[in-house]
Amino acid sequence: MRQFVQDHSKYEKDSHVGDEIIYDLLKIMDEISRGEKHCPKLLGEFRSKTDHRIPSAVRRAEEALAVASSKRKAQ
Repeated sequence: MRQFVQDHSKYEKDSHVGDEIIYDLLKIMDEISRGEKHCPKLLGEFRSKTDHRIPSAVRRAEEALAVASSKRKAQ
């Protein structure tokens, strides 16, 4: 948070954190808490390099379950 404030364009290096800076900080914190923004300094590097493959893997698993279910019903 300190780094964010120090790097903010509206911060005048006078120890006063204005409303605009506070708003921007809260907005970023909200995005991080909802998972919309990743903060490696805060949360570390936990994301998988295969995240983009998960939806297709779920789709294939659902299709396999549907096929298996229809085969059981046919028997």
